[in-house]
Amino acid sequence: MDTQIKNALGEGLVDALGFVGGALAGGLLARWLGFDFLTNTTWDAKAMGGIALVGLGAGLGKAAARKLLKRETVADAAAPASKASAKSAKAGKTGKR
Repeated sequence: MDTQIKNALGEGLVDALGFVGGALAGGLLARWLGFDFLTNTTWDAKAMGGIALVGLGAGLGKAAARKLLKRETVADAAAPASKASAKSAKAGKTGKR
């Protein structure tokens, strides 16, 4: 499988997990605060507040998941470069002796 496809699939999976996890957390927070929109039969302020908390949680969850993915990608990309520079420095020292 192509590397670009693997990266795109991984990024999509991380986005989906962050979105769903954040929405669940927002829904639980809304229910805990008394903004339970699922059992409400009218569209009052409490129901709208609960829906807003779910949306906010979904957005924040996706953003947090992307941030974690980006941090791991940067750390993984930096590791081989530091190993290569360490090897070249070591080779330079042995070549001078």
